[in-house]
Amino acid sequence: MALLNRTYRGRHGPTDILTFVYERRPWLRGEIYIAADVARRQALRRGVSLRDECLRLCVHGLAHLAGYDHHTPEELCRMRQKEFVALVQIL
Repeated sequence: MALLNRTYRGRHGPTDILTFVYERRPWLRGEIYIAADVARRQALRRGVSLRDECLRLCVHGLAHLAGYDHHTPEELCRMRQKEFVALVQIL
């Protein structure tokens, strides 16, 4: 994950999730990569199960595939609202 993060985002170290959106492939929206070790640490820190943390990360990645992003506070708020609604329906 650290290599992907450095290669595609120019950032050092691993991240919890990377989403790659494929705009030119209508049959495949994209790919979502979740770093299990990072997710496990976050789950412990947040006091949730690894399953719930991975679900949260999956929903976050799916939101990116649906066109949401979080470059501005407004975008982050809108994205978090969509994620919350999706997670409430799942859980």
